[in-house]
Amino acid sequence: MFNGRSLMSIRILHNESRSQLAKILDVSEQAIWQYEQGIIEPQTINLLKLTRHFKVNLQYFLQEFDEKIHFSHNNLAYRLADDLNNRNIATEVEFLKHCGSIIRYLEEALISPPNKIAILRNKIMSRYLSTDNRDSSFFETIAQEARDYLNITDNEHLLSSLELSGIHIFEKPIIGKADAYSTWSSDNVAFIVLGSAKTAVRRNFDLAHELGHLLMHFEIDIQHLDKNQLKDIEHEANSFASCFLLPKNNICQDLNSLARYTNPDNYLPLKQKYYVSIQALEMRAFKLGYLNPKQHSYFYRQLHVKGYKKLEPLDKEMPYKRPTKIRYLFDLTLKNNLYSLDEILHHFGIRLGLLEELFSFEPDFLAPYKNSGTLPQKLYKIK
Repeated sequence: MFNGRSLMSIRILHNESRSQLAKILDVSEQAIWQYEQGIIEPQTINLLKLTRHFKVNLQYFLQEFDEKIHFSHNNLAYRLADDLNNRNIATEVEFLKHCGSIIRYLEEALISPPNKIAILRNKIMSRYLSTDNRDSSFFETIAQEARDYLNITDNEHLLSSLELSGIHIFEKPIIGKADAYSTWSSDNVAFIVLGSAKTAVRRNFDLAHELGHLLMHFEIDIQHLDKNQLKDIEHEANSFASCFLLPKNNICQDLNSLARYTNPDNYLPLKQKYYVSIQALEMRAFKLGYLNPKQHSYFYRQLHVKGYKKLEPLDKEMPYKRPTKIRYLFDLTLKNNLYSLDEILHHFGIRLGLLEELFSFEPDFLAPYKNSGTLPQKLYKIK
């Protein structure tokens, strides 16, 4: 029996409207709505068109809809997004639901590492909710607590450290202008989705920013906040990220030996050391009182003059890190014959092309099952 909810799910995943899909099938928009509501079923020829178009099998539309994992539309925290709409948010929720369901299926055959990030979130949330005056000292404190708990020794390997803490991190083109977003699943797993084509230092700030959202804003209904409230939580996430990436004691020692705080080029050694942008370094110095407002303005004029607003020195030389945890999970599962690739595809009723799109796998990744990840072998254990 045709499951209309599955059609709605895959249509939203592809960010298509009913009218767009109707044109592809050469039917009315009302017919698409009736398919999704279970009022009528598509003819065989249209069912085959749907499977080709969405890269799924017939089984996808015939099986029961998987409701084991949920993501709330209201708790997705976006970074630098000014064009959000319900349709785009719904698409990202479907992306998370599809990927999360596949990951959960693979992990059922493995012993997963402790969910450290959830434990840390509970600690930070308790402090956050009990504090009314969240000044700079508050963010210094919780950022250092998070850094110590996650055992962050350097920012260069921040992405893999966050993956080891229990966060599932993805890289994909994000609809709209958002740089990244984060959320928690119904089964208490943290997700961060990064946009593509970022420099190493900007990617690090995105990661730290989203980590701040995950730890502080877990219970906030983000989509129903007004503009001022959204600005407030973005400011909190930025403050956390700055303190997290540039711990006060460490950065102050380095800033004390800096020659001129208004010269962007003087921050280059610190950029290499902390894997943080020149702009973020100067902003941290400004917030710590090393520059006055006049000097701060002069610094930004120098950025414009030197052309550093778009591309900073070392941006091309510092390769950005890519997520490896999910690749490792697939590699471990397939190499040890816990599941075959065909079993995974059959279980979810999808084709290889869609699986590769969901997880941003290169066409040759799954064929030889080569491990392209760098995470320690202790991450998962076979049951």
